[in-house]
Amino acid sequence: MESERAKTGIPGFDELVEGGFPSGSAVLVSGAAGTGKSIFAIQFLVAGARAGEKGLYITFEEREKDIKDQAKLFGWDLDSFMRDRKLKIVSIKYPYLRKSAKDMIELSERANTTLDRIGKELEEFRPARVVIDSVATLSTALPPDIGTERTRDVITALLTLLKDAGTTSILTSELATESAWFSRDEISEFLADGIVLLKSVSMGNSVNRTLEVRKMRRTAINGETHSYDITKKGVSVK
Repeated sequence: MESERAKTGIPGFDELVEGGFPSGSAVLVSGAAGTGKSIFAIQFLVAGARAGEKGLYITFEEREKDIKDQAKLFGWDLDSFMRDRKLKIVSIKYPYLRKSAKDMIELSERANTTLDRIGKELEEFRPARVVIDSVATLSTALPPDIGTERTRDVITALLTLLKDAGTTSILTSELATESAWFSRDEISEFLADGIVLLKSVSMGNSVNRTLEVRKMRRTAINGETHSYDITKKGVSVK
């Protein structure tokens, strides 16, 4: 039996993944700064809202106003979806000081508190779609010497929350241009159900953007590289 799919609303993309993300999956969308990760993620939530599905946007790096302003550039009125209770934006900020042991303990406690906060939002709002922007910020909120195992535990706990709530989710992660990994924490890529890799290379006055689906469970993918544009209507795969 063919699994249900969550259509992304991104022209040309769903054909690459048998009609959309597998329902209930958590997909890592990775790329360097400026590749369009947040646009991709917002577009996914807008498509859900237009189909009558609730969407939850968790951000650790931007203000709600900045997200709304960015969306307006592509013709997406997030306020209207929020009034209809089809979208909710939650902005969680971290302090970045690590000057003492006390600071590091506080950061670790904030990571745990964040998981509790996300769990509460999932329980109360009951979204069908979720965006975590970005999972890298959650992992870097942990003390730098806490180790790979603890970081894996935190990311696993996050994915468990998302899956237990029955959501289809996008987790963004910023990458260095020449990174050999697909996530900044070097762990999320192994735990996520799917990986979408976005790249952009400046060529004179133009930008060459490419997209690869490197992994997608319950989906036949060919691993080919595809060009994409960021237009006035959002991300579009050629």
